[in-house]
Amino acid sequence: ALIAAGIAAIIILDKYFKKIYELNQIKAQLSGGKKAAPRRTPFEESIEFELYNMDFEELFSDDVEIQNAIYTGPNSQIYVFQHKSDQKRFILKVIEKQNGIQYNFDVLNSLDHPNIAPMVKWREGEKYYFIVKAYAPGRDAYSLVKENGPFNVTDALKIIRQLCDALSYLHHQDPPLICRDVKPNNIVLDEALTLSLIDIETLRKTSDTRDSDTFIVGTKGYA
Repeated sequence: ALIAAGIAAIIILDKYFKKIYELNQIKAQLSGGKKAAPRRTPFEESIEFELYNMDFEELFSDDVEIQNAIYTGPNSQIYVFQHKSDQKRFILKVIEKQNGIQYNFDVLNSLDHPNIAPMVKWREGEKYYFIVKAYAPGRDAYSLVKENGPFNVTDALKIIRQLCDALSYLHHQDPPLICRDVKPNNIVLDEALTLSLIDIETLRKTSDTRDSDTFIVGTKGYA
């Protein structure tokens, strides 16, 4: 009975708001003003709808299939795609736009370092950014330490050297680049402990004309 009453209430409210919307449309026409913008459906507000209108032939090829979503957060989602012909994987990262946060995607396109997961292409939509990146095989350092305990000294030094080399590469760009979300979750290691630094979309160019080059982004408790 409660469920039926809830459904009935929803139907009544929906009819009420539709009537209010129609009255506002008529009011705008009578007053000579512009017509109110038509309401967008939930699907039209979705990632899928916006992605469908993007120029992403890589995602809509008959040779490509989506495998799974490996991360869903408050402002971003990450999906794994795979080519049927050669089984090669790649990543689609979707970032919701937020006031005050700017990205340097064109800079990411130009990076070329063996320990930084490269970007293939990016597109800007109305509400989201869409980034296609190479797939980094392996597992993140956080999960490995949580499962197996701390790395031994030899392995830790191997990982740190690679991480420092990747960060040094970014710092020696012109202008230097700051990676603002370095944390174990963003350090992927394969079976040979070859490192891939991922999720560096929040990196920022430094500037000689500003007293402060960055503001707090990323994850609390990490660089």
